[in-house]
Amino acid sequence: MESQKRIQATLEKALAQDNLFQSYIFSGPRNSGRLEMALNLIKKAICHESELTRFSGKKISIAEVRDLKRKFSLQKRNYNFCLIDDYGALTPEAGQALLKILEEPTAKTHFIILTEDHTRILRTIISRCQVFSFNRSQQVDDPSLKNDTEFLIEVLGQDLKDRFDLAKKLSSSKTLETSISNWISLSRTALLEAVHSPQGQSQSLGKQYSLKEISSIVKSLEASFSLLQKNVNSRLILENIFLSL
Repeated sequence: MESQKRIQATLEKALAQDNLFQSYIFSGPRNSGRLEMALNLIKKAICHESELTRFSGKKISIAEVRDLKRKFSLQKRNYNFCLIDDYGALTPEAGQALLKILEEPTAKTHFIILTEDHTRILRTIISRCQVFSFNRSQQVDDPSLKNDTEFLIEVLGQDLKDRFDLAKKLSSSKTLETSISNWISLSRTALLEAVHSPQGQSQSLGKQYSLKEISSIVKSLEASFSLLQKNVNSRLILENIFLSL
């Protein structure tokens, strides 16, 4: 699939430039290529002296996750990888322990989390990962994602007064966190397209944006999502988002 070729090219470029994200989520059904992509990245990193810890086929306890930080702090490799074959195998306590590790990252330590549905992952974990989808056809048919796509494009095309009116209406939405999470995913997809565009641009957000502009949008959305988790006023957060777009 063309989308997977773009994902592979993005990962290989990041590895070559020593610029890997700390954490990745590969989302999609089994046998969609997500595991092969993860193992391929780790295999290429072995040339740079890497260490792999893999969780596969069993429940993952909080003790095992906590031990990762100690283990990785003792490693002197150029890269340390943790591959979690199924996010659903984490106990709730282990999921919280993983979040703490992602909040206080160890240098040269990278996580790859596989899941069939990334929307079931803690949103605070998602906000700290780069998400790659291996089931794009399903995402297109997802009504919530389609609606959020249309809404974000609508906002980008409006003046400041209309944006503030929308912020007031949306601030009371019970699905606000999901919407912002979807906006982040959409913007990251646009960023991926811009990276591989000869012109360094993308039109996925309704009009043509440069790589620098999309990067700014992604950073603004990620910062706003983090504030939302801290119970900052939702209307203020939305106004800040819409001002920065």
